[in-house]
Amino acid sequence: MKEGRNLKKIFLLLSFCLMLSMPVCMAENFCFVDAVGTSGYYVDTDSVSFETAELTEWVDGKPMNITNEMLNACIAVKKPSANKMYIYAVQFNYTKETYQIFSSQVIQYDTKKILEDKELAQAPLPYGPSSPMHSIVSYVRNLYGK
Repeated sequence: MKEGRNLKKIFLLLSFCLMLSMPVCMAENFCFVDAVGTSGYYVDTDSVSFETAELTEWVDGKPMNITNEMLNACIAVKKPSANKMYIYAVQFNYTKETYQIFSSQVIQYDTKKILEDKELAQAPLPYGPSSPMHSIVSYVRNLYGK
């Protein structure tokens, strides 16, 4: 049983490594999803993929297999007032309502020049019902009937 759990962890790690080895966003079919102030939130619908991972987690002191539904996508946050656009490769765990950013680019909005390009090892962050991240997950799940 422990070997199966380790294989699942290795598979997840390999899929994350594959995601990190790719450019932040290869396609560019960004659709508007939400806005907060002057910032617009977009998702690249060509970059969307879904995956399911069954992980063993401790609940009330006992190991339980929990199925996590995940969504991978490139998102953009456009801030024209700052002449910047931020593009992120993100994995959303919509079972736990968290997201994790794996890479980011900062682009000058008017010239599309890449100002910064980084791979990140950020811990998952929660998102709430009024968050633009929640809007992105809802939009994509509705778009793909998930």
